[in-house]
Amino acid sequence: MKLFETINLITGKLCITMGYTVLYQAIPEQAQLLERLRSNKKMYCIFEAVAPFSFKIFNASEIDEIYLNDILDSEVDAENFTSRVEAENTWKEFIAELELAKFLYPNIANRATNLKNCCNVIETALISELEDVEFNTDIRVHKYIHQFTRGSEPVAVHLSHYPWYNLYFIPSLFVKEFAEILRKIEGKYLLEKYNLSYQEEFDRWKNLYLEASLYNEALLINVI
Repeated sequence: MKLFETINLITGKLCITMGYTVLYQAIPEQAQLLERLRSNKKMYCIFEAVAPFSFKIFNASEIDEIYLNDILDSEVDAENFTSRVEAENTWKEFIAELELAKFLYPNIANRATNLKNCCNVIETALISELEDVEFNTDIRVHKYIHQFTRGSEPVAVHLSHYPWYNLYFIPSLFVKEFAEILRKIEGKYLLEKYNLSYQEEFDRWKNLYLEASLYNEALLINVI
């Protein structure tokens, strides 16, 4: 096992103990923003660096100036940019792409939600609900649910400069598939044996899947 994989496993265990948040943002697969994130390393570096500081990626322009300065300085220090000017220009391009996406896809910024400190509980409840109905083994259902809570593929693993950390993505076809499953599940009954205090978050998460499916959108996922 590689060192970064060991670190990631250790970090995962700490996250389970301390709690963590999974952020979900709808995104049209044909959006220029997504294409640039997957093909432009400098743009992706900015996205990857700023994602942990913005609970809604379309609100990135509202990040505190002190945090932004630290982020840009760190990216220059990591040699992802040749100068602070280049980093600042890429940041402006990134914000422009966000604004263009909001203009072309009305209300896209609001098709977002998060699961705060409850992702494991919701996963466990869903696995229990589906393992006897949809699948033959616990391993298969666990993997199936995991890809819809944490993402089915990296956004752009070939561009990431953090080998142990990637932003994730769920294609629109997968979103539609899981939305049909969630449509039949009521949060109140799903969580009654686990923790009903998470019902509101589950319902928001379910509704995001249903909305994204309606608009034929994919999802970006960020675990912080």
